[in-house]
Amino acid sequence: MKRNRKLYALTVAACIAVVVGACGKKDEPAAEDSLLVYVPADTPYVIANTEPLPKDVVERMNPALTEAIEAYRSVIGELINVAAKKDGGAENSEKLERASSVVDQLFELFTPEGMEAAGITRESAVAMYGNGLLPVIRIEVTSGDAFDAAVGRIEKSAGAAMKVATVDGSPYRYTDIESARLLLGIFQDHAVFTVVPTAFDDEQLKRAIGITLPDENIAEAGTLQAIADDNGFLPHYLGFFSLDRIAAAFLDPPTGMNAELLALGDYDASVISDVCREEIRGLVQIAPRVIFGYESMSTDKIETRAIFELREDIAAQLKLLPAAVPGLGEDLGGLMSFGFSLDPKAARDFYEARLDAIEADPFECEYFQDMQAGVAKGRVALQQPIPPLVYDFRGVNVIVDDIDELDLASKQPPTNAEATILLAMDNAPALLQMGQMFVPDLAAMQIEADGKPVKVETAQLQGVVDNVFAAMSNEAISLSVGPNAESRAAELLNASADGSNPFFGMTLDAGRYYQMIGELMMLETANEQADMPETVREGLRDSMLAFGKLYDRMAMDIEFTDRGVEIYSMMTLAD
Repeated sequence: MKRNRKLYALTVAACIAVVVGACGKKDEPAAEDSLLVYVPADTPYVIANTEPLPKDVVERMNPALTEAIEAYRSVIGELINVAAKKDGGAENSEKLERASSVVDQLFELFTPEGMEAAGITRESAVAMYGNGLLPVIRIEVTSGDAFDAAVGRIEKSAGAAMKVATVDGSPYRYTDIESARLLLGIFQDHAVFTVVPTAFDDEQLKRAIGITLPDENIAEAGTLQAIADDNGFLPHYLGFFSLDRIAAAFLDPPTGMNAELLALGDYDASVISDVCREEIRGLVQIAPRVIFGYESMSTDKIETRAIFELREDIAAQLKLLPAAVPGLGEDLGGLMSFGFSLDPKAARDFYEARLDAIEADPFECEYFQDMQAGVAKGRVALQQPIPPLVYDFRGVNVIVDDIDELDLASKQPPTNAEATILLAMDNAPALLQMGQMFVPDLAAMQIEADGKPVKVETAQLQGVVDNVFAAMSNEAISLSVGPNAESRAAELLNASADGSNPFFGMTLDAGRYYQMIGELMMLETANEQADMPETVREGLRDSMLAFGKLYDRMAMDIEFTDRGVEIYSMMTLAD
């Protein structure tokens, strides 16, 4: 029974952390940046929302999100019922009833009304950060009593309460799992959740939860503000992961908050040789930090960007890899599109430069000897002859406009499809000439490098697909099938190709995508024992349909820039 009580307490603590995350003493912090003064300036990671999300955006998204949450609630509730039927017995039924009650309480917290009742509002600032490597979640609450009451309701539903202790006169809840302590409390109008070693004394604990402020904080350092200013990010869930700081925590003798934490795992940094330590540092400096944030947020569109910052020379070389591919990175409509661009010569030069660098400064660390041994194999690979046509390649772009009469529920394949594929080449006519050698019918067609669509009629296509058109320029060939094949082949061929294309690009009709995923949820598997109950599949389907009501179009690009590898995403909201 004692074990069960500890499990219940742990479940409560972990779930509260999810709820909170979704969404010597020094002087009291000033009103501005009040949350960020608790974040150490040298934190290895942080995600912070310091200003309220736009009210109109929240109101626009809430109905669909609430519908999705309700669907997930029904899924978990049904899974609990299934478990109850499989494992009978009064004691087990009581546990499952409590679990169901806890689930209801937690999902209630995810609703706007439930959050408000727990003292968490749209205006509540949130920060998730590392005090050293120790994770901390901190959120502003309008009422500590309301938050405490919400936790109490969950404990009551679980039939078990977390233990209570005090530090510096402030009470907090906790549960211990071996040498780790999960801690939850209200400190200075903030709900704080963290994990600390049980060996922490009061002074260490006060520093971990922010009663003792860090010697230098991220607000004073201006780190997040600089990231926002340099990249045009909004103050909503802005942050970074410092890979070099995380690596340093494992490479250097641990100090501060990290010392006890790493001791829990019997980690000993001294086993790493000085040579390995420095070579690992060098590798980490290739990509020392990842930053991310929102570029725009409105009732029409939401844009985000993540940047993997790279060493200057690596970024400069990668920037040469993408090539000009018509339409790549644009949303030309349809069900979905995807494609990539690549200059094979630039890719070869990049690979050769990496081999040169390793050869000029060989790895001595035993961890990297396989990489060092691969240099000779790489040189051999580079000496292999490659047909000139390969170096003419520049990329591919595919648009799927429609898939007719695809019925996933009855496992009926599509009867027809509308799609266009474009192959970008430096010398597209040469590729056509090669194709004519294998398909003589192509030679009879007057496909010129003038961008004009020509109907494709070959013995190979007869009876397979109808209405096929091809168009060609000196730099690309497009092939399209479907009712609008003629116009689509020309449209994609003549789309923008200004040389600033992404390395990879994708667009999606979000509504139809989520609908298709929802239909997949309803399919039964061949293994009857592995089948989910139909009610569970219905709940998962309904959650996907709810997201389909929220989003209209989605897009994602991967770009190589002076800053590094940038991942841009965009979602337009449905009417």
